[in-house]
Amino acid sequence: MKARLSPASLVFVALLSCTALPACEGFFGSSKVSHGQHYASGDSRYDSYFDSVHQQQVAASKRGDEKKDTRRPLINSLAMTPTTSDSSLLDATRDRIKKLGGGGAKLDLSGPRLTKVSTSNDGGLFGAALETARQETDRARRLRSLRDRLEEMAKQGEGLKKEADREFENRGADKADEKKTEKHREIRRELSASISELRSMASKARGDADDAEEFLDDLSNALEGNQTPRDKSGKKQTRPLPSPAPPASEAKEEAKKEEPKSSKSSGKKPSKPSSEKADKPEKSEKPEKPASPPPKPADEVFNP
Repeated sequence: MKARLSPASLVFVALLSCTALPACEGFFGSSKVSHGQHYASGDSRYDSYFDSVHQQQVAASKRGDEKKDTRRPLINSLAMTPTTSDSSLLDATRDRIKKLGGGGAKLDLSGPRLTKVSTSNDGGLFGAALETARQETDRARRLRSLRDRLEEMAKQGEGLKKEADREFENRGADKADEKKTEKHREIRRELSASISELRSMASKARGDADDAEEFLDDLSNALEGNQTPRDKSGKKQTRPLPSPAPPASEAKEEAKKEEPKSSKSSGKKPSKPSSEKADKPEKSEKPEKPASPPPKPADEVFNP
């Protein structure tokens, strides 16, 4: 009969085995990065990366205030508090529109632009709604860009982690140095934590951008006095945020690229002048000057 290990013994064996696995590096140690603290490894190969990660963590902690800032114009217009939920804010907007009558206003998110339909006095509601829409549109686009940036940083962290793993495996004589070995483990642990933090922040940025676009769609419907349509499952049918128009310089470049294509497709060649004479103006004939009189002799006396 085989001997069975007690539950306590099994836990001890599992923990002992975990120390040898890279995936368990953070099991015992406390990571500074995972707690939002700044970490400096003392190695220039990693420290600029860790600095950037901490900057993103600090910025993420303040990002909740941006949402309040974008809604402030609408909140003030409706005389509501900064802690008002989005649903309450939209309900209040819809109620005000219904009281005004006349169809409210149409919000075009591509600008955004707002076209007033109601002829009643809106008490500044439409202007406040447009300002909130502008700020929220900008915030949504910034969040999309931030998500891409965080994903790129996470890939950079993965590359650094692989480099640190190779260095740990090939540390040679440093294996006998417990301090250096522990430092290697610490760096790898913090790199793993940083990658996890960046992925989490990227996911949060994507979710916040989705929420911002959903709010804009809800606001557009509320300004018309309508509810946001939903599908059979009850999910809101939102429209994606329009992409920004290209700069004027890029538009000109695209127009230049299209010009040669249009001339080739027509098959027409530019007409040449029939003769070179037509291009050059004829020289005008100058009148001949009268011949100058011969010089007088040196001894001749002038008689008037």
